[in-house]
Amino acid sequence: MQRTKTQEAIIKLLSYHKEFLDGESIFLKLNADEKHYSYAAVYNAIRVLHEVGVIQSETQAAGRKKCYTMARTSEKQNYL
Repeated sequence: MQRTKTQEAIIKLLSYHKEFLDGESIFLKLNADEKHYSYAAVYNAIRVLHEVGVIQSETQAAGRKKCYTMARTSEKQNYL
């Protein structure tokens, strides 16, 4: 499966930031200088990367906010 530009940007961002980031933070960091990525593209890329095991999630803030970081499994290597 070929990665999209948005997926590549998210992988690079999460590889650099070792802490968990929520979807909104990912969107804002990707668009810090000027808007390159839409909400739909970012959230779709997060969903796909999570489904294939490249990123992992953790629910924070009383179960209301899902945050993401790079996965540490072999599935990640298969996708990368």
